[in-house]
Amino acid sequence: MNSMNIFILSLLTCASVSSAIAEERRQHDVHEHGGGLLNVAIEKNKLLIDLSMPAMNIAGFEHIPTNQDERGKVEWATMWLEDGLRLFNPSPAANCKLIHAKVDSALLEDKNHHDDSTPDVENHKSHEEHHHDELKPDEEDHADFDIEYEFNCAEPKHLSELRLALFEVFPGALHLRTQAVTATDQLSVELNAENNILKLK
Repeated sequence: MNSMNIFILSLLTCASVSSAIAEERRQHDVHEHGGGLLNVAIEKNKLLIDLSMPAMNIAGFEHIPTNQDERGKVEWATMWLEDGLRLFNPSPAANCKLIHAKVDSALLEDKNHHDDSTPDVENHKSHEEHHHDELKPDEEDHADFDIEYEFNCAEPKHLSELRLALFEVFPGALHLRTQAVTATDQLSVELNAENNILKLK
């Protein structure tokens, strides 16, 4: 578990809902296509967001990309996932700036194994196809995207909501089990395309 997740869970512990979050984290192994988890924490002027979803919701597949079209889809998805301000749209009056975004996924490992300058393209392609032929379906069924964001909000008292564009950008994302904790409140809600606003006040 990364440091930001630990920090978010520590805030949730103070709000007496950490056990529920921890249980949802454990249950995420069920890997429900269309679903996902969203954790939000506000501490002073910091807004922390932790998002986890199956890769199927994001890229439309869950294996390591095998061709340029699939690599392009992953790159496009990653570009959007890194743009936390556009995906989550914090209240404008709060004047929030994204200072950190980290996207993790097994699908991104492919970036480290492809180089246009690789001389033996045919052998590389053959090795790649052989590698993917050896993968069993159940080994590909649990690829996720895990993203963490950190925002600095100049006027946190005006941070009243997050308006998610995520469902529009990624139609494969159907709903998010959401937990949030602020200085004065805690909540649990399910968000979807019809209910895409997380009220923080």
